[in-house]
Amino acid sequence: MVATATATTGTDAASMFTLTDPDADYLRLQRLSSTEVDSVAESLQRDEYRLMARKVFAANRIAEHTLDEMIVTAPITTGYIARQVDKTAASQVAIALNVPPKVAREWMWLALALADWPGIRAAFLDGRWSFSRTSIMVAELAVLTDPEVRAFAEVRAIALADRPTAERTLRNQIAEMVIALDPDAAAERRKDFAESAQNVTVTDEAHGHVNVHATVPAEVGLFLACRIRELITERVCSRDPRPLGRLRVEALKEIQGMPGESLQCACGDEFCSRGIPLPPVPQPDPELDLDYAPRAESGADPVPNPPRDQRTTTPPIPQRLGGSDPAPEHQSPRLPVALVPPRSPITPRQSIARQSSLTVITDPAGIASPRLVGYGAIDPQHWHDIAAGQLVTRMDAPELDLPELDDPGVELAAIGRDLAAWQTVDVGADRGPAPPVDPTGHGGYAVAPRGALRYRPPEWLRDKVVALDKICRYPGCGRDASACELDHVVKFDHADPASGGWTVEFNLMPLCRADHQRKHLGLWIPTMLTDRAIVWRNPLTGKTVTTFPG
Repeated sequence: MVATATATTGTDAASMFTLTDPDADYLRLQRLSSTEVDSVAESLQRDEYRLMARKVFAANRIAEHTLDEMIVTAPITTGYIARQVDKTAASQVAIALNVPPKVAREWMWLALALADWPGIRAAFLDGRWSFSRTSIMVAELAVLTDPEVRAFAEVRAIALADRPTAERTLRNQIAEMVIALDPDAAAERRKDFAESAQNVTVTDEAHGHVNVHATVPAEVGLFLACRIRELITERVCSRDPRPLGRLRVEALKEIQGMPGESLQCACGDEFCSRGIPLPPVPQPDPELDLDYAPRAESGADPVPNPPRDQRTTTPPIPQRLGGSDPAPEHQSPRLPVALVPPRSPITPRQSIARQSSLTVITDPAGIASPRLVGYGAIDPQHWHDIAAGQLVTRMDAPELDLPELDDPGVELAAIGRDLAAWQTVDVGADRGPAPPVDPTGHGGYAVAPRGALRYRPPEWLRDKVVALDKICRYPGCGRDASACELDHVVKFDHADPASGGWTVEFNLMPLCRADHQRKHLGLWIPTMLTDRAIVWRNPLTGKTVTTFPG
């Protein structure tokens, strides 16, 4: 990230404050201008990371001194004693620094692990990343054992960590690299993790609630999330007043087969589009004092059901255009939702019949790691394991295409040559940004291709952009692109589509709904580059942040 509004350095930012007079420091912060505060806050953040790194290593030194003293007084002779010694050391750190023992153990673990990663350790001490970001890097790289491979991976992991990506994205990117370098080791680690970490726990929460926490295989969690989402879409309209979290819980009740529970729309409209239609209920004749269907006399055969082809079917629901006119006499009105009995819970057999496939994107050339849409990179053995069932469909990874056409003001041949030369520079080197794409938003096309002047992209184009970008492209967001909306980098002109940004590959990016709305506020202006990196510029401060595909 580059800040151009002020030249304040980390040392200068720290010297601005007394750190002993809270009121004076607070007033100084209130006097900062909009351009100053951004740079000062960034410098203070880096100072905080530097101090955090030193605290981690100081905590580990406390633990080491504790271990040394305990080894002298009580030699370690069994595994049980060794575990107690480790717990005691963590306890000493927790007491000294007033943190939970779990936090103390995490600090001790990272300090010890960084002994094998000198480049990451130096960057951590320099304040380039947070504690959690550094922990993700070391945990993902730990599976690698070959010294040359580890050195190669460390350089690239540092380059990835310097990008302003969400931690979820960083984990996926490093995991993908590790899978490519040593797929067998990655598969073995996944199996070990399953043995030690898979679990479902239910713990107490306040006000008659519990917390349900589960660590399950990715495909299991994604399938559950997909089924919950589909059930809500099928049963609930946009006027239902309940928050999304409540709806998810109601859907989960039905999915797990809780007796008497069924997700129903609560909008209150008796003609709700998500209502469940039933055949009309026969009404008794008011002039006859008897049930509509005579009961079978004792010993008599019950009234048989009519053949299927003679049964009465539900007539079509009358349309209500501008009023509430009753349905024609030959049609029976649809029952209000309140009178519709709840559906029976879904059985496993029904669930299998109704399930939606998860998607795995694979590289036809066999170079890139398989990618489970909604999760991220998975090892090839994992892909083969889940492909044996009926849950997953496969999709080929798309290629990044740049149209070989001339466009006024844009020399695409030169762009292609520049991009090819730029791509030959090692990722660990400072090769600068890729060349920009067509600033008109036409994606390099001289003539609009089919569908380019329509606002909504076709499904094949959406699938391609989602597969290429993988995540929301707004700074700091790591939401999976499959759950995002597609937005035009250069705004689409509804009044004159030919003059605005076109609906083409190099003018579309996935943004989650919240970030889609933020983008239209104009706080950050995007520019797409030919490698699909996007440079976001703050028009007030001039600061730029570059985001990359996941």
